[in-house]
Amino acid sequence: MFDSVEDMPVASGAAPNAAVGGLMLSRVVRAVVLVGMFGYVRVVNYPSSLVVLCALAIAAALLAAIQRPWAGSRRISPACYVRVGAHGAVYALEVLMFVAALKYLGPIRAILLSDFSSLSMTSLAALCFAPNRRSLSSQRKLGAGLLLAGYLLLVLFDLPYITSGPRILNRYLGPISPSMFGLACLILSNLAGVARVQMSRKLTTEVGGAKRLHALSVAASFVVLTPVALIHYAWVVNEVMAGFGMLHFWEVMAACGVLAFACDFYAVTMARARAGAGAVAAGGVLASTAGCVLAAAFASTPVPAAPSALSVLSALLIASGTRSLSHLLSSRSSPQKILSHHFGSILLLDSLSLSL
Repeated sequence: MFDSVEDMPVASGAAPNAAVGGLMLSRVVRAVVLVGMFGYVRVVNYPSSLVVLCALAIAAALLAAIQRPWAGSRRISPACYVRVGAHGAVYALEVLMFVAALKYLGPIRAILLSDFSSLSMTSLAALCFAPNRRSLSSQRKLGAGLLLAGYLLLVLFDLPYITSGPRILNRYLGPISPSMFGLACLILSNLAGVARVQMSRKLTTEVGGAKRLHALSVAASFVVLTPVALIHYAWVVNEVMAGFGMLHFWEVMAACGVLAFACDFYAVTMARARAGAGAVAAGGVLASTAGCVLAAAFASTPVPAAPSALSVLSALLIASGTRSLSHLLSSRSSPQKILSHHFGSILLLDSLSLSL
């Protein structure tokens, strides 16, 4: 999630290290904020749709004030607004499924299996479809091995032990383990991200830039998610909803909207324009991991599904593998991107079925 600028062409910037450093700082803060959101959807058991709606409302207001998308020089046609609405609906689905996965998998695992996963899987796909695979360098083979080892270690050995309590009952599928349900939500989120990235290619030009599109898309996602959240509200008991008036809750939601949905987008955009995709992805993974570890270490109460040694080791392997394969990334590999996401989803599902 939140890596929609992965398809932007990389420019030679004056200070790539400073841009990556700013990205890493943003990702550390964002991870801490997501741990706070995780506390409300998992510990306090607030409805995910209402939590996401509150964060999107604050983010939409901030982005509208900064970008002023209605005052741009490029005039947007009604048909383009319809496509922007569809883009926002896909974005709302992506964020909602990510928060649902956040609830059952924990922050670090949801982040590792979602953020910049398309870059990692695209690297593997490019390696698999290389014309001369037998003549690949040892660096590429090592990078692919590290990347696969990181994901398999996380799914096979870390996910089955992070959840406790009864299984989730489903009318059609029967009892489902929390880790399986969370991973299914995460796969849906990643697939929605594939669709959103493909939709962004043409819309970015039509609306006049990626930043303007992001502001319009967040506002559209808020509009689309509002009826869903209201229906969910009707099913929630009043005792639980009483907590939505607490000052601390709105402080966390304001931090989520400002830092996770707005500031982090600008940080990724700046880093992606000044540094390579591999450096951005590797730095983002390491910084997010550090943020989750710091948030769990300094929390006043124990954090459920806190980072483990296995998840930290998986993050190191994923970051190293992505950095090694960064030269295989291409800004014009959309068929490989789609196929790589399907490949990644099948890989995760098969690994999970083996672990269960």
